[in-house]
Amino acid sequence: MLETTLQAVGIPTAIAALILLSVLLVRGLRRRPALADAALAVCLPCSAVITFMIEKGLPTLPPQQQWLVVPWVLLCAALLGVAARAVAPRGSGGLTCILAAAVAGGLGGWLLVLPGLDSMDTRVTLGLQLGLGVLLLGAVARSGRPVTCMIGAWACAALLSLTLLISANITLGLAAGAVSATAAVGAVGLSLFRGSAPAGRVGVGTAVSLAVTLVMLLVVGQAYDYSLDGIAPWRWWLCLLPLAILVLVPGGKRKALAIAAVLVPAAIAIAVAWPQLQDLMATGGSVGA
Repeated sequence: MLETTLQAVGIPTAIAALILLSVLLVRGLRRRPALADAALAVCLPCSAVITFMIEKGLPTLPPQQQWLVVPWVLLCAALLGVAARAVAPRGSGGLTCILAAAVAGGLGGWLLVLPGLDSMDTRVTLGLQLGLGVLLLGAVARSGRPVTCMIGAWACAALLSLTLLISANITLGLAAGAVSATAAVGAVGLSLFRGSAPAGRVGVGTAVSLAVTLVMLLVVGQAYDYSLDGIAPWRWWLCLLPLAILVLVPGGKRKALAIAAVLVPAAIAIAVAWPQLQDLMATGGSVGA
């Protein structure tokens, strides 16, 4: 299990770190906020795609199994994020975020057919979840707290990875772990040289790609829950609370309150999952998809 984790999480994170730290730390590049936003929009979902490639090989069209459409969706999320940033060069992109939410939700609900998500009402629900996720993270990105936003992304993806591993879906759990580690690298990179870096380095591009990535991993993981008793739906959506609650926290200089808003829900989610986490560590993990 340890060797698998090092490969499936370590390799994507190393590739993403090379790209992100080059863009965020090299003086000539870090002065271009659109480039940083686009790099995050690509690296966050593509780290999960690389995990899929390591675990399952190159993705095929049509996919061999329905759930293996996820890496293709994540690639589309990266492209949509870059396109959204290109349309909104200043990074805030309120209207652009609404349009991106409509595109992500509309296409997701129309094209994605998964077991348990193939009826009209469930596909409409999936489209709404994707659209609302984009709007939510767009609001977080517009709050002007790039480091806190990435800390929230790290917390959400880490909780999602934990929940997916408890559900015995190893591949999705490792993919979420790669996203979490990439977000942590982004947080570190954004925290350095902040005085000489412009605003807008986390904008609509990051919001769009990250929202689609987190929601897709969560929804597909919930549909492919292999745990013995099943994980309650509220525990799945609790994983997104660290980012969601940032919308309610005012911006400005209240950094401690923002960090607490991220970490307290994460601590609650870990406490709820702790008994199952102990069982997982005791057995050394179980084999899922």
